[in-house]
Amino acid sequence: MQIDLGPAHDLAKRLSTMESNIAKLSTRDVLQNASIGTGGLTVNGGSINITGGGALTVSGTATFSGSLTVPAGSLNTGGAITAGTSVTAGTSLNGQSLALSGGSGAVTGVSSLAATGALSGASLAASGAVTAGSLSSVGGVAVGGAVTGATTIAASGAVSGTTGTFNSGIYSTDARNFTVVTGYASSWIDSSGHLGISASTERFKKDIAPWAGIDPEVVLSILPMQYRLAIPDRIVPVVDESTGVQALDPETGLPVTRIIAGFEEAETDALHVGFIAERLVEAGIPQTVVYDSDGLPVSLNYSEWVIPQQVALRYLRGLVTAQQVQIDALSLRLTNAGIV
Repeated sequence: MQIDLGPAHDLAKRLSTMESNIAKLSTRDVLQNASIGTGGLTVNGGSINITGGGALTVSGTATFSGSLTVPAGSLNTGGAITAGTSVTAGTSLNGQSLALSGGSGAVTGVSSLAATGALSGASLAASGAVTAGSLSSVGGVAVGGAVTGATTIAASGAVSGTTGTFNSGIYSTDARNFTVVTGYASSWIDSSGHLGISASTERFKKDIAPWAGIDPEVVLSILPMQYRLAIPDRIVPVVDESTGVQALDPETGLPVTRIIAGFEEAETDALHVGFIAERLVEAGIPQTVVYDSDGLPVSLNYSEWVIPQQVALRYLRGLVTAQQVQIDALSLRLTNAGIV
């Protein structure tokens, strides 16, 4: 068999050049544009740094024991990227999944972070928007734009950003142990899921007039009830005890959840007291009722329920005042008659 080495016949020289290139790749390879195919890439000895505004595209799986940096370009993956220390992009991080092995470093996107699967690391940061199947961090999550997570966002540190969409709920393990002592305000959720406060200042109101058409006798007929909650089943995240964040499926990289049946809830059998929303609708006081997305009564706005109570109290005060006038008049007549 004959091997044609081309114009350069110095085999040792060519092998030396190959070894030099491999050494670069295994420590710190400086590239302007790079693409990793479906066969994948593993760098055991160091980091990858893409310079000159270039981009890195990964169709398979790329694993780095060190860091992956694209300081002025973008990082795109149809597979998965895992790095030991940090993953950084100058413009955007986009792909299926991006992770820090062991959660020891930071995932940083100067502009935006996006993944159809999971984004995870010691910390997650972007000046723009973040979109992912799940976000998990043993540190904090800081976002300058909108956060859209299909399932969960979990962090042991602070989560900060401009706006966020959480389709499976918001949970805090420490909220019930934290007491607000100054500057507090009641929090409300509107029909679109936004959290905020309900303003009472006249600066945000118009067409102000006394509430007419409410029957105080009807208000007084509404009876408080006692009841036990029939809690529906709900989906909750499964937390990895070793990291404190939501566990990921090792095969799919998607966040792991479980269903809690209503009867498993600790306070299901506890007795509660309150009013029934449907009774207020039937009584003609629908303004104090909260409705679900199907237009059905779901809750009672107790802060607004105070208003009909005030109407009833003013009505009762009027009755008491009128009766007192009658009593005083009768007392005077009896006194004048010498009976008392």
